[in-house]
Amino acid sequence: MSRCPFAPQVEETSLKREYVVYQVVERFTSIVPMLLSNRSFLKVSITAVLSGLSGSAIFGNSISYDKEVAPILEKYCVTCHGPDERENDLRVDTLNRDFVNGRDGETWHDMHDVLILGDMPPEDEPQPTAAERQTVIDWITASLEHASEVKRATGGRGVIRRLTRYEYNNTLSDLLGVELDYAKNLPPETAGPGGFQNDGSIMGMSGMQLEYYLDAARMGLDVALVEGPQPERFYHFGTCNVDRRWNAKIEKVHTNKIQPGNAFMTRMMEYPTKGPVTVRVKAHARIPEGKGPPRMRVRMGLRADTYIPGGQVGEDIDIWATEDVPGVYEFKGRLEQFKSVLETPSNFPGLMITVQNVYDDGSDKIEVLDLRLGEQERELNKPDPEQPWLVVDWVEFVAPDHAAWPPEHHQRILFAGLDIPKDEDVYAEEVLRRFMRRAYRRPATDEELAEPLQFFKDIRSRYDSFTESIKQSLAMVLISPQFLYLVEPSDENKGARSLTAHEVASRMSYFLWSTMPDEALLKLAESGQLLKPRTLKKEVQRMLADPRSERFVGQFTEQWLDLRALERVAVNPEFYPEFNSRVMADMRRETEAFFEEILRNDVSALNFLDSDFTMLNERLAKHYGIEGVVGTEMLRVPLPENSRRGGLITQASMLVGNSTGEDSHPIDRAVWILERILDDPPSPPPASVPELDPETPGFAQLPLKEQLAIHRDKTACISCHKKIDPWGIPLEEFDATGLYRSESLRLTSMEKGGTRTEKAFAPVKASDVMPDGTRIEGAESLKAYLLDQRRRDFARALVVKLTSYGLGRTLEFTDEPIVEDLTNQFEERDYRLDYLIESIVLSDLFLTR
Repeated sequence: MSRCPFAPQVEETSLKREYVVYQVVERFTSIVPMLLSNRSFLKVSITAVLSGLSGSAIFGNSISYDKEVAPILEKYCVTCHGPDERENDLRVDTLNRDFVNGRDGETWHDMHDVLILGDMPPEDEPQPTAAERQTVIDWITASLEHASEVKRATGGRGVIRRLTRYEYNNTLSDLLGVELDYAKNLPPETAGPGGFQNDGSIMGMSGMQLEYYLDAARMGLDVALVEGPQPERFYHFGTCNVDRRWNAKIEKVHTNKIQPGNAFMTRMMEYPTKGPVTVRVKAHARIPEGKGPPRMRVRMGLRADTYIPGGQVGEDIDIWATEDVPGVYEFKGRLEQFKSVLETPSNFPGLMITVQNVYDDGSDKIEVLDLRLGEQERELNKPDPEQPWLVVDWVEFVAPDHAAWPPEHHQRILFAGLDIPKDEDVYAEEVLRRFMRRAYRRPATDEELAEPLQFFKDIRSRYDSFTESIKQSLAMVLISPQFLYLVEPSDENKGARSLTAHEVASRMSYFLWSTMPDEALLKLAESGQLLKPRTLKKEVQRMLADPRSERFVGQFTEQWLDLRALERVAVNPEFYPEFNSRVMADMRRETEAFFEEILRNDVSALNFLDSDFTMLNERLAKHYGIEGVVGTEMLRVPLPENSRRGGLITQASMLVGNSTGEDSHPIDRAVWILERILDDPPSPPPASVPELDPETPGFAQLPLKEQLAIHRDKTACISCHKKIDPWGIPLEEFDATGLYRSESLRLTSMEKGGTRTEKAFAPVKASDVMPDGTRIEGAESLKAYLLDQRRRDFARALVVKLTSYGLGRTLEFTDEPIVEDLTNQFEERDYRLDYLIESIVLSDLFLTR
């Protein structure tokens, strides 16, 4: 009978091989809600104090209720909603102004909406001036926002959060030493109020999700731990380029000289399906003057009728080797990554290795190979001397390509290798102790160790080998809260506490690497040296210099700037027939590379607002109309004086991502600036706000600025749009593809079938007036305004965004003093990102719970 608290009591005769492990789902499902319900949020007294104050004293609301709001309500509302008459049973003068604990918050919200929509006061009653109406709206808005903050407040305390999909995938890969797609079946993450997916306040867990974790853990353990003799290696050596129709060789069509868009293909009839794989390619380049090097990509797959599904092996490589000194290039992966392909029956047997030349300058001459059959393959082989060619001598395939047996990833867990000691219980205890130290990011307690160890002892007799039985206990560890969550226990009765060295190590590694701490970081935590300020500074710089910090660059940039917006936009070819959709990937890469350039090269973060350089490759430079850039890699490129580029707001990732695919979208662009650059998001629009009115005569021919003017003349719209529109109107100089324009195109009428035919052109007007009265004339003027008038706001916003991401929670008003201090340090240290990250790690926000 099982005595492990994670396992049910089951009769031995009914105990199946997989049964016990799956029952931990029931145990975990009961633990997680309990764990989440005991988050130990600090009940700060400031919440109670603020909630009892009058509206005029509420933090962040500069409008006085008694002096400014009450007289307006008395003048226009109390007649119908006061002591003498209570229409709809509403009395305005006695509404509770405690938006936190009072019961009238929803009533205030309803008043806010009817005031915006202009529904109150009734048309036959005296009407407030626009300024009076706006005063009441602004006071209610600020009060509602403050109440929302107070109710979400944790008193500056961290919240328990689980690993995100990408953190989980990285952690399991690093822990087991085997890179697989562990997160493929996990549900997508949602973003918190600050835009980040690692916000613990919005993370959930379900029983089904836990089963996916269990499946992923067992899949990884099955690959990481091996038994028996080393499997026989399989070799293939291909020197001729085979046709996708399986002719032995096509001398006149398929050669080893591969122009952009084409591929060298070799086929093998027998092949393994498990283990590490190495593909070696001997090749050289032929690079015409004024072009970059060919770029090699290796793919693996099977022919399935008319298509070759599969995936990429390793990373793309630029080929600079010459004919005199050709190079041999290695691409490594695991066959398990292609399991669904390799194990799928096919009418056309044989494993295909394709070596592609994926150089792309964005020209119409390059036709991207899509691996489909047809006449395309013949057209692609017409020689083009103006493009870089990849010349392939041979391709070698080796699998399973183990450097040692048992593999290093096996010995990292089962350190005795394949020779299991006689005293299995003692060995299992040490295996679990070492494994749990890495999985829990700290040494496991004796009580924590006892559960999986006892589980191993209880089930050992049911399995044929030590390895198979220990996998079950290791799987238990990998679905425990201590692994799936960043657990920082605290006693709510004792208030905030300093984090332990191991907790700080975990915060640092998930902040800067999106994965578990490495051995160096763990040893510093265990030695007691990590928490020394000098050591923390050195570790921040070491971690930023490590290749794993690429994960931070990618994840933070994507979530801070919402780069996934590009995936939600499809540029309409009716409007932009010359647009090359392949350049969309480069738009994202420009912004990521721009962030990385500022982070790693002592460049001021004010370049996010405006800069004299950007990061380009040949394809994106051609889209922008910038000459002199060659190759597929992102390079730092000085901007011409008349480029109108520079900074984030004129990069295509922002301009295209915040467009409709047919035209610009000034509101979305404005909201993006307010949310992402200034951390000052506008309030969401109230219900029933009217759309732009295309029925107005001549509406389509009007500049968008004038279309918006018609829209915001409506009472329901003016209060918000006067604060939002001036941030987006100046960017009307850029169309839906991110290119400069002087007039905008609209297709206005529809034929049967939905094809638009009639075109209308409207001049672009890119000037507006900011709420503070500053006139803005186009994007250059907007960037100057940000630098001159809103520099401090931007610096503070970036501090908030980076700190929120590093802590895994949304910041709140109790964090304000530390945010201000961090902003001061950021300004004093010349807006250096690496110094800002260092300051965040050294701050009380980061080092306390």
